Amino acid sequence: MRQRNRPDRSGFTLIELIVALGVGSLIVGVILGGIQLTRAAAARAACQNNLRNMALALQLYADENKAYPPAIRRSNDPFPYLTWQARLLPYLEQEGPWRELEADFKARPQFWQPPRHRGEARTISTFLCPAEPLSIAMVPSARSPVGFTHFLGVSGTSSVAADGILFLNSKTHPTEISDGLSSTIAVGERPPSADLHFGWWYAGVGQIADGSADSVLGVREYITTFRAPTCLGRDEGFRPGRQSNLCDAFHFYSNHRGGANFAFADGSVRFLGYKAGSVLPALATRAGGEVVDFPE
Repeated sequence: MRQRNRPDRSGFTLIELIVALGVGSLIVGVILGGIQLTRAAAARAACQNNLRNMALALQLYADENKAYPPAIRRSNDPFPYLTWQARLLPYLEQEGPWRELEADFKARPQFWQPPRHRGEARTISTFLCPAEPLSIAMVPSARSPVGFTHFLGVSGTSSVAADGILFLNSKTHPTEISDGLSSTIAVGERPPSADLHFGWWYAGVGQIADGSADSVLGVREYITTFRAPTCLGRDEGFRPGRQSNLCDAFHFYSNHRGGANFAFADGSVRFLGYKAGSVLPALATRAGGEVVDFPE
């Protein structure tokens, strides 16, 4: 009796191959998605850690100087237009950059005149968030590299109102924060501006020589700068933004999904979702007397 030849089943059929590829793609997608989530969580945690270090440095500065640092001072100061962050260097174990800064300001108090100060092109890791891609760039107006920060001080509802902790010529003492240290935000996230003129950690003038939108920001900031004539008015507040959009430089936001990190005056750090935009004005004032209920 003749035996029929059976077809060889050692390979895959086209349908089986398509199914296998589909399953493989799904598995790779799940793995990559998990890696992205892990990286995002790590970046957010690193941001929070840097914010805690800054909040602690603010407390140490206030203990020693009987007040928090000013956003900037324009005159009657050995460091005109130096930001509040730069004044924290000695309290962040950055004595080397601080001594360099002191020498450069002594030699050239006008930091914007050539030759530029060495610290302007430096980056300080504590002032950066790994979730943000831009930390240093060549700025045409400076004709040199400029180091950025991803964190701005909170001037209050606006830099004009100056009802927060850090603003032009401020000398806020912790006892003046009658709303409570745990209910008042001191620092929040915001990437550099699209034109690279705002967000310098070292020194800067801001919108109207008050540091606004540059080293500090109000949560309902007035937009008065000639650098953004299409954005003039009053910013609508806490919401998502893009670093490529100049108008987004006038409100707090981050590259994290759904919100941004904020440091409170008591040294705690909290991630606030964009739904918290309605209560941010109450959190930004030092003595507004508001009662804050965080949205779910």
